[in-house]
Amino acid sequence: MSIIEGTRRVDRSYSKFESIRNYQDRRKMKWNPFATAELAAAHREYRRTADLDEPDALLEPDEISFRLLFSQSSGESIELTIRDGFNQKQVEGYVYSWSEDNQPIIKTPDEHYQELELDNILNILSLNDLEEFDGKKDADYG
Repeated sequence: MSIIEGTRRVDRSYSKFESIRNYQDRRKMKWNPFATAELAAAHREYRRTADLDEPDALLEPDEISFRLLFSQSSGESIELTIRDGFNQKQVEGYVYSWSEDNQPIIKTPDEHYQELELDNILNILSLNDLEEFDGKKDADYG
């Protein structure tokens, strides 16, 4: 006897709904509680191992462009939070120039050049502001 023949023995003619009368359990329903627990465990594991931290603030595109242009004109070092797939990473440096398709080229402290996509830039912080903040924080607790 096949699986489908075994499920046809259930009489569902009492129902006024055609979908219930034609329903055939292919013996998968009994595994749902186990699959749900396993799926929940996989989600917990992913959340635990994935780097899903949100940046301090997300900037508007106009503000990103303004800060990049300011870094280029002043030569001030900045820290950029960029989207890298599902993760985020930090890039330090200053805006060296712009590419032909209007993307910023960052010169990092180790003298490497990196072209970034404007759409992937989430936040820009001035390194001078960060150093001042760290100094104040140390002075408060020192």
